[in-house]
Amino acid sequence: KREPGGKWMFFMWDNDFLFRRLNANTLDNGTPSGLYGSIKQHEEFRVRLADRAQKHFFNDGMLTPARVQADFTEWTDRLERVIIPECARWTVEGSVESGINYTPNTFQQSVDWIKYDWGNVRTNTVIQQLRNDGIFPSIDAPTFSRHGGKITPTEPVSMTAPAGMIWYTIDGEDPRNFSGGGGSTTTTVLVDEEAAKTVLIPTETDPGDDTWRSDYGFDDDTWISGNGGVGYDYDRGSGYNSYIDIDVKTPMDEVNTTCYIRISFTFAGDPGDFNYMTLKMRYDDGFIAYLNGTKVEEINFSGEPEWNSEANTYREATAEFDNFDISAHLGELQTGNNLLAIHGLNDALTSSDFLMCIELEAGENAPDDVSDSAIEYTGPINLTESTCLKARALSGGTWSALNETVFAVGPVVESLRITEIMYNPKDLNAEYIELKNIGVDTINLALVNFTDGIEFTFPFHELA
Repeated sequence: KREPGGKWMFFMWDNDFLFRRLNANTLDNGTPSGLYGSIKQHEEFRVRLADRAQKHFFNDGMLTPARVQADFTEWTDRLERVIIPECARWTVEGSVESGINYTPNTFQQSVDWIKYDWGNVRTNTVIQQLRNDGIFPSIDAPTFSRHGGKITPTEPVSMTAPAGMIWYTIDGEDPRNFSGGGGSTTTTVLVDEEAAKTVLIPTETDPGDDTWRSDYGFDDDTWISGNGGVGYDYDRGSGYNSYIDIDVKTPMDEVNTTCYIRISFTFAGDPGDFNYMTLKMRYDDGFIAYLNGTKVEEINFSGEPEWNSEANTYREATAEFDNFDISAHLGELQTGNNLLAIHGLNDALTSSDFLMCIELEAGENAPDDVSDSAIEYTGPINLTESTCLKARALSGGTWSALNETVFAVGPVVESLRITEIMYNPKDLNAEYIELKNIGVDTINLALVNFTDGIEFTFPFHELA
């Protein structure tokens, strides 16, 4: 912001470092003035950022692997000739005395690594980072039987979502209408933060198998028992000590990065009365959660868990719980005895702290933020005119990101022509473009727009 009334200007500095690490996390680098950390507290910002991620990270968006590889190929092909004098200019960073120079071959090796190693995994990595940071919803957006394009009125369009109810619109509006309310909610705490639990720092032979996370009757008499939070803290500024009731510093520090936690609880009600379930965690650094043996959440970890697994990266806990929507797994909750098991993960044997505080709650949420024009999806639909289809899944009180696309109906491309242009007349109000339907069938101009030179999108209008 260089003058009064000016806008913020963002400048990238050393952004090439992003290309050097597969798991680099650049969601928040702390500037300018902590803007991201402050603005992400607002629900509408989180929704809009998630919608942008959905647009570009899925359905052949700009940041899907194939598009990234194609764009990077185009850019680097332009540099193929000019990189030769650049290679002659620079020695290997930090090795000036060695006399080793960059060459076109070393340039191509870096290009291939970015395209095929980095580019193939980066999309999923960033989506998971957005989820870990509470930006991208834990429930997936609906998918369409085909993602837009030309379609006939007799070809149905179907939608699927792994969890929740699908709401869609065909009038260009968002199915979610921000009301600032959220509707009415009834909540049942299934597992309180101070609930009794048993804890084990495992070895290669103890417990020996995975029944600890699935069997309510598993014998854990030799495990550490207690209530409240689990962890340890060297008291170097993390401030975790007030949350820790079960201290595992002695058995865990510099011994293992994994901690097993079992929480047995009894539920006397009917799980069918609930439409959402939330796992609430205050955690450092990662975890895998199981409900009656079924994995319901996995944060800051990938791969097959072992007795000595570690978190992908470090992550400091905050005073507030992080909420994870696990409504898709409501079917795992049962009347009677239940088991919530947590595979807690530290990022390194020498880590100075570790924390797992856990709550589980379920309830019924009746939202009041469904758009007036939204339609509940009950089966395939047919489109009789060109349509912008928008859809979200709603699970409990959590909306998915927005999936949207345009379906073109009718022979618009084949039959629509520009037949006359009146450009820059003396009377500017007399400027026009004439369009003609040269086909035999009536076409609907809904959503037809000019791609360059003129900004105009046609409303519903039939051209005979």
